[in-house]
Amino acid sequence: MSPSVPHSEANPVIAEYRRRFSEIISSSPGGSPLSEAEERLFMLCGATNDAIWDCNLDTHTVWWNENYEKLFGRRGPDAASPDWWIERIHPEDRERAVSGLEAALSSNADHWISEYRFRREDGSFASIRDRTFIARRADGSPRRLTSAKRDLTEQRRIEAQLHDTASILDSFYESVPICMGVVEVVEREMDFEVVHANPASCRILRVAPGQAHGRRLSEFGMPEEIRREWFQHYHQAHATGQPARFEYFSPASQRWFASTVCEVAPGESGRPRIIYTAEDITQYRRSLEEQREAEERFRRLYESNIIGIVCGDEERLLDANDVFLQMVGYTREDLAAGLLRWHDMTAPEFRHLGPQTIAGVKSTGSYGPFEKEYLRKDGSRISVLIGCIRLQDAPYRDLCFVLDLTERKKLQHRMLETQKFESVGLLAGGIAHDFNNLLVGVIGHAGLAQDLLPAGHPARDLLSQVIKNGEHAAHLTRQMLAYSGKGRFLLEEVNLSALFEEISILVKPAISKEITLGMNLPADLPLVEADRGQMRQVFTNLVLNAAESITGKGGRIWVETGVRQVDKPRPESEWATGDILPGRYIYLEVVDTGCGMDEATKAKIFDPFFTTKFVGRGLGLAAVAGIVRGHKGALSVISAPGNGSRFLVLLPAPARTQVDAPGAGSPAVTSHAKGTVLVVDDETVVRQMARAALERHGYDVMLAENGRQAIELFNQNPMHFALVVLDLSMPGMSGAQTLPELRRTRPEIPVLITSGYTEAQTLGMFAGQKVSGFLQKPFNSQILVTRIGATLDQE
Repeated sequence: MSPSVPHSEANPVIAEYRRRFSEIISSSPGGSPLSEAEERLFMLCGATNDAIWDCNLDTHTVWWNENYEKLFGRRGPDAASPDWWIERIHPEDRERAVSGLEAALSSNADHWISEYRFRREDGSFASIRDRTFIARRADGSPRRLTSAKRDLTEQRRIEAQLHDTASILDSFYESVPICMGVVEVVEREMDFEVVHANPASCRILRVAPGQAHGRRLSEFGMPEEIRREWFQHYHQAHATGQPARFEYFSPASQRWFASTVCEVAPGESGRPRIIYTAEDITQYRRSLEEQREAEERFRRLYESNIIGIVCGDEERLLDANDVFLQMVGYTREDLAAGLLRWHDMTAPEFRHLGPQTIAGVKSTGSYGPFEKEYLRKDGSRISVLIGCIRLQDAPYRDLCFVLDLTERKKLQHRMLETQKFESVGLLAGGIAHDFNNLLVGVIGHAGLAQDLLPAGHPARDLLSQVIKNGEHAAHLTRQMLAYSGKGRFLLEEVNLSALFEEISILVKPAISKEITLGMNLPADLPLVEADRGQMRQVFTNLVLNAAESITGKGGRIWVETGVRQVDKPRPESEWATGDILPGRYIYLEVVDTGCGMDEATKAKIFDPFFTTKFVGRGLGLAAVAGIVRGHKGALSVISAPGNGSRFLVLLPAPARTQVDAPGAGSPAVTSHAKGTVLVVDDETVVRQMARAALERHGYDVMLAENGRQAIELFNQNPMHFALVVLDLSMPGMSGAQTLPELRRTRPEIPVLITSGYTEAQTLGMFAGQKVSGFLQKPFNSQILVTRIGATLDQE
């Protein structure tokens, strides 16, 4: 016997059980025929999975079924002995099991139930439930023991698995961020009562965990329309037996939820129950909305007709918006027919960019932007700026954005032309300014020399020729200044129709008699502020240019003036002198039936010194452009080879209609005033001529070659000077800087300003300062003396 088995002295009931069991085993008759009751019992014991053991202490019989042998792995009487049973109980369970049986046998109990681990024949332990029923004699002592032992090993394994699974589910239920729980359906109130709610649900309901139980969803602010939606999907789940899924917005939490409801067995109240889940999909909905908005923005961009958008693969264009199709002159039918291919549409000199683009989008996902030219369907070319990106997992692999550069190229060309005109204009203006200073000396000294010679002296004719050539040179400098926009404009109110009618009489003899000159010059044309001399030059140059363009016999020139309203801004590309704003304009139009010009010639006709003739200075049309610019007007030309040319000049019209009245001529001013004149000019030849001319007419003259020297001389004796002749442009200290210093010492001193630029531009630099008069260079000695005398007489 195992040492752990209780001794008979300590366990008298067990000891008696052992004694009786030994007697029963030794006297049991083997193979006795069974009664019907015994057979029935035998059949029942065979039908059960339990191990049955029976011991009759009165009849001294022991019986067990086959499951007993299967359970314990042994056969024979020893397998049913108490010692064998006690030894095989797990050591940790043995004391509890034996003590329990002892207590049951010692008491009046009619049964004993216990669970313990029992060692099989192979050494493993089985979890069993032992149910022993005790029949007693009249004196209460045990008479019969019947035991049913059930193997619970598999059941306990399954229970352990279920326990583990339940633990996992509980952890998931408690920690998952998705709202989960069980609610009972309250049909009459169209409400739901909370049975279970996980922590995520409690956070949304704003209660502590466990505090939602027994409360209805309406108490947590769930609106009736949402509860109605829950009811609708609950009935759907009830009818189909399948979970119902739906989305809703909660005003209380301002969040979107994706919910699932599934019906389960009713609770104790008998009301239907549903399991619910509710996942916060606010961010998901927001992402969807952002994606939808992004797609909508792209769709609007695609359809906005602002920029060309093309989708395609490496060879073909598969889709394009209307802007791109209009750029290249193809139709949507051409696109659907597969006629648009990158290689064929690209100008030959740009086709090498195709492989570069493909390699770029493959390696980095994008390429560009870069410029290229496409061939339109009609064979013409279009300059574009293009950038490409590669789309991932898209049916169209490449997406290209194409910008039409036509207007930009025109604008760049106009800007270059403008810069060229400005540069050449600055050069021409500078040269004209220097020439004017030289011509002052040439013309002035020649005039003085001529005055010193007696009448009939042969040198007088030579000097007259010098003066005449000097005046021709002065005319050339005026054209250069006109081109630069800095010519002298003596603005007055002019009726261009009357002026051009007058000039035409002088121009007609210079035109071939085979050319017809027609004119439409309305007499009631509104007056315009312009320089008469400059307008004569515009008319003469345009008409003579038209006549020279007509070759062979015949031909016609048409001249017309009038009023034109410009309703919207006209692009700079239409005008040779810049863009033009809406407004009312006086126009001069000169149309000829000459040979016309190609685009290359048209692009150069306003360049100085450009000419298509074998002779000529080439300043005619360039001077016209400068004069028009100086008058804040606009000039355009339309011409084509074989179709003649049309020149249009627009000049701003005054705000009111005026009538051109003949002006009375100003009488010559004869001055006898004397005094000291301070001549300030950086050119020696100008100073010398001025001194000679003024001294010859009785003036005292002091000379200064710059502004600082003039101030020093003037401040020595300010009241000594009757007048100052001050040049505008001088190095170091200009005339505009010198005048305030002179005025500071003697505010009333008369000052004449000289310059080769226009009176308006020159006097504009002296804004706010008193200027007594203006002398346009070049001037001769007579003009200088006369203007000084007139100024002193007025003072």
